[in-house]
Amino acid sequence: QNAYVEVMWKYMLYRYGYFESAKRFCELIKIMLDEITLSSTINDNNKVHNDLLNKITEETERSLIIDRCQDIPLWGKTET
Repeated sequence: QNAYVEVMWKYMLYRYGYFESAKRFCELIKIMLDEITLSSTINDNNKVHNDLLNKITEETERSLIIDRCQDIPLWGKTET
């Protein structure tokens, strides 16, 4: 994930310059933190959403346990 942030930062430097990039990057971080806060509030206050999230979490954990026994090559590489 750091690589994506670095690529975005370098593009913003190229496109907007240092000070404008810093302002836009700070605003982007603020938006992401606001979204995390909002999703937390929705999760706490919405039973249907909470139940759905719990079900998805359980299914994901179950699939990870099943897949843990298998070697999965990275980046779409096939074993030879």
